[in-house]
Amino acid sequence: MKNHRFKQWIMVSLLCFLSSPVFSDVEYSGTIFSNIDIHGQGVNAYVKPGETIGVHAHYKLPLPQKQEGFVKIYFGLDGTDVQIPIASGLVIGNQYFDLMPLFFSKAHIDITEQDVDFHIIAPSEPGTYQVHFRAFHAFPPDEASVAESWDDSDDLAPADDATICTITVH
Repeated sequence: MKNHRFKQWIMVSLLCFLSSPVFSDVEYSGTIFSNIDIHGQGVNAYVKPGETIGVHAHYKLPLPQKQEGFVKIYFGLDGTDVQIPIASGLVIGNQYFDLMPLFFSKAHIDITEQDVDFHIIAPSEPGTYQVHFRAFHAFPPDEASVAESWDDSDDLAPADDATICTITVH
């Protein structure tokens, strides 16, 4: 009887662990984010105003539709001006290559799929903020659109489907 209860406990524990928000996947416009962990708290972090927040995620870009294009991935907090570029790439073949090593040292570093770690600063105002991502794709002669940002009032703002986590400032 004890062995049966132990097996049940293991199964329930495993199910709880695997359904943890840190394993949530988010797909928006073909870009997939997974293994999201913000401030060591999964996808819902509670932080203090102005606190530095560590973010870990894995992303995968869709196959490029055209050659010689650019891509840039941004993270941003809704209702704020916070926007962090986490990847910039150039399309070569069916892959995206990191711009900086490509231009400065001719190194081809594939960024089509990778883990990223970065930091953002929590807003000073208490509240709950959604963290969105946006992948901009541009193809010559329209490179300028890669650098455009979004805010919640324009057509470039990502939909709620692009929300990867929330930060509650208290």
